Amino acid sequence: MCERACALARAIEVDMESRIATLVRPEDCTGCGACERACPYSCITVINEGVNVNERARITVSRLKRHMKKPVFVDPSVTLRNAAAKMSTLKIGSLIVGNRIVTETDLLEGWLSRGEEKIVEISKNAITIDCRKTVDEALMLMSEKDIGHLPVTDNESIVGMFSLRDALRTVSVTSFIKGDLRIIKADHSETVGKYAIRAPILNEANSVKAFRAMRKWRTKAILVEDKGNIGIITLRDITNAMASGLSIYDPLKPRHVKVFSSEDKLHLAVGYMIQNELRHVPVIKSDEYQLLSVKEITSHSTWIHELLT
Repeated sequence: MCERACALARAIEVDMESRIATLVRPEDCTGCGACERACPYSCITVINEGVNVNERARITVSRLKRHMKKPVFVDPSVTLRNAAAKMSTLKIGSLIVGNRIVTETDLLEGWLSRGEEKIVEISKNAITIDCRKTVDEALMLMSEKDIGHLPVTDNESIVGMFSLRDALRTVSVTSFIKGDLRIIKADHSETVGKYAIRAPILNEANSVKAFRAMRKWRTKAILVEDKGNIGIITLRDITNAMASGLSIYDPLKPRHVKVFSSEDKLHLAVGYMIQNELRHVPVIKSDEYQLLSVKEITSHSTWIHELLT
């Protein structure tokens, strides 16, 4: 009964042999007292004097262990093209090699410059975060280190992966206060144009041309004008091309997704991106095509730093 009462925090577990209830995740206990009220034998006492139950509950549900995805491990001997095939099939942007990480950017840089090498040759030391940390803390670290994928650890072993796209899905449950800084969620009724950025627009592209343009403009997507329509090519599209056996000089076909107006509400674009598993969408702003990315949204819209007064 007490285990069922702790439905939010899931901090209590009952050993079915000893019949003893144990507080297994004390950091997640919100101090709500539901377990104490549910116990018919008055065996539980919750000490919660001075505890802000609502604040603790909000932190509990924003812990990374609730929002991380299962990491995908690969053998160090896997070739870059086979690694690209795994990324393409699973629709993921990173792989774990031992205790190291390889992202789509690493993979494509290796492919375009070195060809068919083993994935271990391009892997790099992973910046990690403990699974008990919150989404807010993860996003602060990702912003500080300028990374889009963050391996999540438990007792120093990698147990999960958290990405900027995952952050976009979890913004409704997160808020964090640390020292003199407050991080609050921005108003998603703001317009798309505020967060759109300039991006390269090409007439045609292959993997080399598209990737070089992305690196030059520091974006992870480019726009392509195709028969009078605007299309998009992303890192994921180059990875898919690599996985399918195309060469770095074979032409890439742009994908056509919804083009948002700069006056459209931001929350509409966010919903569309989540629903269609997109990290980028084109934006038309003053007769110029621009790019809206998950990175811009999570860096400048969802999280606002302000000094406490």
